[in-house]
Amino acid sequence: MPRKARFNTQYFNDITNETAYWAGFIASDGCIRDRRDKNSMTLQLGVSKRDEDHLRKFLSCIDAEKEPTFYTTKQGYETVVTSVSNKDFCMALQVNFNIGPRKSLTYEFPTLEDEFMAPFIVGYIDGDGSFYRDKRRDSLCFSVAGTYQSVSSIRDFLCITPDREIEKHVISQCYYYRETGSKAEAVRRQLSGLKNVPYLQRKWSAGLLMDSFSTMN
Repeated sequence: MPRKARFNTQYFNDITNETAYWAGFIASDGCIRDRRDKNSMTLQLGVSKRDEDHLRKFLSCIDAEKEPTFYTTKQGYETVVTSVSNKDFCMALQVNFNIGPRKSLTYEFPTLEDEFMAPFIVGYIDGDGSFYRDKRRDSLCFSVAGTYQSVSSIRDFLCITPDREIEKHVISQCYYYRETGSKAEAVRRQLSGLKNVPYLQRKWSAGLLMDSFSTMN
């Protein structure tokens, strides 16, 4: 019988900047599967092939002794996935961060102190959000997708007066929140530089480029 992968099953028992970040990332890009017949729960987390190092970083944080799996979707996207099975590990995600099975269209953000909500939101953005530059207008743009409650929670947490309403995508049934220009810059600045938060750097680099552009002009 093959040896089961070992990892820190108590990783999410305590709420820290690091665990809040990864919980936010899982809330957007992960899923929990429960097998009631076997009284077990499994966390599955998948990312684009270009973010393989970030997935490995997560495995390192939870002290997991396993390699991720690579596959290509029917649409031709190269993907990297991992899964870990332990009921206590998954239950801690549910208790502390409200992440449970079948959350795609119903997920609601947890109630966290502001110091932990910020890294949680950063993790969520690294999963289902982005900063990018509108080259035609030379302006920074920010967008994030999810359930209505999740994107509303992000908008309400930010220290800005929103310019945009939350929009619903007709086909995917997801909701989107966007900001542009100075409001997008304010979002990036508010959420940048948090300690012990493993940012997915490629998603925040657009903001850094915008700072350089603003300085030169």
